[in-house]
Amino acid sequence: MSGTAEGVIFTTPARHDYIEAAIAYFSKGGPLSRDSLMDTAISVFIENELASGHFLKPGDTVTYRASLLGEIVVEITP
Repeated sequence: MSGTAEGVIFTTPARHDYIEAAIAYFSKGGPLSRDSLMDTAISVFIENELASGHFLKPGDTVTYRASLLGEIVVEITP
């Protein structure tokens, strides 16, 4: 949390992400579609992560404590 870029996804894709990506890619036309398999897989993974609720939302509070530096409290707002 201290120093990572905003929006970083901390988990790797799960098996169901790969399966959903393949289905989405081939349902778009596979190699004949305008999106590559990787572009489709990235979109599917991000949609799944957003739907899972892993990200901070308005109303959440983050408290960071460092032994020699003290405490920082950040409240997430819209």
